[in-house]
Amino acid sequence: MRDVRIDNRFRPMTDTVPCVLCLGNFDGVHKAHAMLVHAAVDLAHKLGAVPGAFCFTRPSGDYLFENAPPHLASTHRRISLLFDAGAQLAIVAPFPTMREMSAEQFLCYLESRGCVGVVCGDDFRFGKKAAGNAGTLLQHFGQERTVVVPPQALPDGQRISSSAIRAALGNGNAERAAQMLGRPWTLCAKVYHGKHLGSHWGFPTANQYFPARSVIPAYGVYAVRCTVDGKTYNGVANVGLRPTVDGKQARVNCETHLFDYTGDLYGKVLCTAFYTYLRPERKFESADALRAAIASDAQRARAYFENFT
Repeated sequence: MRDVRIDNRFRPMTDTVPCVLCLGNFDGVHKAHAMLVHAAVDLAHKLGAVPGAFCFTRPSGDYLFENAPPHLASTHRRISLLFDAGAQLAIVAPFPTMREMSAEQFLCYLESRGCVGVVCGDDFRFGKKAAGNAGTLLQHFGQERTVVVPPQALPDGQRISSSAIRAALGNGNAERAAQMLGRPWTLCAKVYHGKHLGSHWGFPTANQYFPARSVIPAYGVYAVRCTVDGKTYNGVANVGLRPTVDGKQARVNCETHLFDYTGDLYGKVLCTAFYTYLRPERKFESADALRAAIASDAQRARAYFENFT
């Protein structure tokens, strides 16, 4: 069962089912988030309930901070990843309609949605002025129906968090981001028409824009793995402003050459997973120099995947 409920209006629900909800923003749904879902699955089994998650349509930081952090995943992808982790129900609500709720009102809201148990991280806060915390949940639901998951860290001690993943991507450290996510960070977006220069040079490319508010990895060239129409292809991608051919391009894009792909990608949704950073973006003195660099980048990316385990 996969049940998504968008709570645009907080009216009484007559079709609720007993559920255990893990609570959070779940931006990126990284390894620590997955631990919350796994704990919800275990608790739901004990209580005879459905494991689920509660989150907002957009992370609360979008409304609470003047310079809100960029998103690691869209709402649709967050929900999909929560289901992949084991959730069977997702209750999604707009933050503006809930920001004035007191902690007590939020708890009543959860129960009106069938919530009989909760899972959260030790730093979870809720309610107006962040008045509620993990202790509040323990007091309300009781120890038998509440699980507080401690912080999760990599073997070297790095705490897993969305902010740490953003920092890794901003530094071009795709491997570090993947360690914390449990998978490579992925851009899923439609392919749009470019200038077709790559096709003339023997390296046809798929052009994608980053969604609004999306995190953007460090400008440069990456070895990537792309999925489209249910099939996966290795490739090489450039993130940036394409200074050699588009010196004044205002919008950052991702331009990817898929190895061994034949066909038309325009208008299709391509999921581009970032595996490793090959070099910074740079401006070349000529089109021939750029073409030679693309050939070299493609060779390095092929070699990377030949040795990838």
